[in-house]
Amino acid sequence: MKKIIIYRHGDLGIAPIAEFPENLIEVGGGGFVLAVGETTGHRHVIVKERPESEIKIYKDSEGRHYLKIEKGNAVITHEEHEPMVLQPGIYIQDIQIEFDELEELRRARD
Repeated sequence: MKKIIIYRHGDLGIAPIAEFPENLIEVGGGGFVLAVGETTGHRHVIVKERPESEIKIYKDSEGRHYLKIEKGNAVITHEEHEPMVLQPGIYIQDIQIEFDELEELRRARD
């Protein structure tokens, strides 16, 4: 059985993928805001670990982000969480979904 790795950073879920889907739009690089907390306004930001690191951010038509870390590491920061380091590779990033007490689906709130 193949092991699936999902990195969690607050309400973000980030998973490595083998290749990008088609029709992505490049939207940024290092210093890009991946998500903003609806309650606190705090931001998940992807930054270069070192100046020579290379990061590209893409988005699909449903709002999911795709991260391409080509050289060096990337770091995801947030005011309430420890920094998370991602090594070179390609990843998909999406917001976690949770059930509330009425068992209705909703986006996790940060």
